[in-house]
Amino acid sequence: MFGDVLSTTLIGSGMGWGPATPQSQAYTADIKNGATMLSIPLGHTLDALCHCLGEVRELSATMAVRRTSFAIVETGEIKPMTLMIK
Repeated sequence: MFGDVLSTTLIGSGMGWGPATPQSQAYTADIKNGATMLSIPLGHTLDALCHCLGEVRELSATMAVRRTSFAIVETGEIKPMTLMIK
């Protein structure tokens, strides 16, 4: 037993979020599809964190979106990236 966990920090990085994406994964760049490269890994990570430390009671978060478009690897087509609701 560790005792009471008073706080923790989680830092994430989107390793596969480059300027080009294969056609098979292009759906993850549009929030309207319901499964984004932000929501999928973040959801799994938060689930693991809650399993280890218990449910979250309070949250403070900061996020920066620096890429607004990407290219389809196979065609070079440029598409918009909408990872979150504005």
